Amino acid sequence: MSEITFNGSTLILPSVSMGSVPQSTIDIIIATLKLNRVGYLESAFVEPISGPLGLKHLPNKRCHPLEIYQTQDRKYTFMQQRSHTLKNSANELVDDIVKFIEKSGFEQIILLSSADADYRRDEQIQGSPIQVLSCSDASAKLLAKKLEALNLNSKPISINQKKDNEEKANIDGFPEDHIHGAGITLPLVKRIRQTNIPANIILTFSFSTGK
Repeated sequence: MSEITFNGSTLILPSVSMGSVPQSTIDIIIATLKLNRVGYLESAFVEPISGPLGLKHLPNKRCHPLEIYQTQDRKYTFMQQRSHTLKNSANELVDDIVKFIEKSGFEQIILLSSADADYRRDEQIQGSPIQVLSCSDASAKLLAKKLEALNLNSKPISINQKKDNEEKANIDGFPEDHIHGAGITLPLVKRIRQTNIPANIILTFSFSTGK
């Protein structure tokens, strides 16, 4: 990584997951805000790639598996993952990401994720396609204020909530290991819980392009 300040910044990153919705969202933000690429995250647990970046405001740049972008005021930092996680290496990639997060001093983390819509429960089919999940009550309150400004109906749910006589934390009424097609979401959430950094997950249900 090149020298740049991340302390106090909000990190927004995608999970390579169903429909590539998180990655596409990050790319739209990068292109719309014309964000500068400030560095890379090195990891041996993503597929190596090289090719044209494809961003008009960054001509002649080449892509990297894990790229870091930042707003000019440094309030927001974005990670983009442009290649797949190597098979059976999700936990190792999560280790690399969490080490970067802890070293950089981010104020909070927002993970963009998507899950297979075929596995929704009835209440989720009838409700909002967007689930806003928080790793703690404190991070839920922090994100709720920002969601109000966006007029989103999704209320942050603390995934520390548990049903009676149930060992695992639940996300909107179903066990966290029942989120299908969500990439590194679950191992990353479990690791972030071990830190003191506020973290939220914005998850949308999506169908695969083959359906």
